[in-house]
Amino acid sequence: MSNQLIYTGKAKDIYSTEDENVIKSVYKDQATMLNGARKETIKGKGVLNNQISSLIFEKLNAAGVATHFIERISDTEQLNKKVTIIPLEVVLRNVTAGSFSKRFGVEEGLDLKTPIVEFYYKNDDLDDPFINDEHVKFLDIANDEQIAYIKEETRQIGRSHNQAQIYESIDSLKAAGFHNISIDLIYALPGQTMDQVKENVRKALELDIPHLSLYSLILEHHTVFMNKMRRGKLNLPTEDLEAEMFDYIIQELENNGFEHYEISNFTKPGMEIGRAHV
Repeated sequence: MSNQLIYTGKAKDIYSTEDENVIKSVYKDQATMLNGARKETIKGKGVLNNQISSLIFEKLNAAGVATHFIERISDTEQLNKKVTIIPLEVVLRNVTAGSFSKRFGVEEGLDLKTPIVEFYYKNDDLDDPFINDEHVKFLDIANDEQIAYIKEETRQIGRSHNQAQIYESIDSLKAAGFHNISIDLIYALPGQTMDQVKENVRKALELDIPHLSLYSLILEHHTVFMNKMRRGKLNLPTEDLEAEMFDYIIQELENNGFEHYEISNFTKPGMEIGRAHV
């Protein structure tokens, strides 16, 4: 039967659909603390969670990391493949923070030379304890091959791309028949100079794509850059230099046939929608 409640969780409810291999996830406005011991309602949380998770899953699928996500079907609903869930929470740490810093008594905001993959046993009665590979095998959650696969996929999610991969991705999109391609160009980076901005713009224009989104660097809490700034170790461009960068980029894009049609978006005429994003 379709639309039957299968499971109710802290963040979403799961329902059956007409397809036995597909389930419907409905995100809720409920917020919890202390592993569900305290509950509050935050209006609009379900809509945001659905938008954010859908975007993340779409990006992962596009990058070749297989997920259960099929599509978002409403503000709070999405369709997912029905899967057997491995009861593991997998955490990739690139920077020391939160429980990691408390557990090992180290300062927050330190860059890890090698990203660390952590496992937590998903069990509400036990408060999701931190476990290692041997515990995973003892609990018969996964074998050595599956653990290695989980770690590799997790590291792929957290892996940054290099310049060569950008060119390869765009070439692959064009070869597959996609031509309305977009990239994000971020400026006002730590230590960035006007000469570097000019070089980045030149390389972006050489890609011969019809759409580009422009953003200045925004510092978010609990990120590498924010932690470095708090320690006085982040050399950001001055406001005047950032404004000069912004003006230069806009002028160069307009000189090369781009139209500035939204706050951050630039496009060749007639190419405002239907973009493949890199």
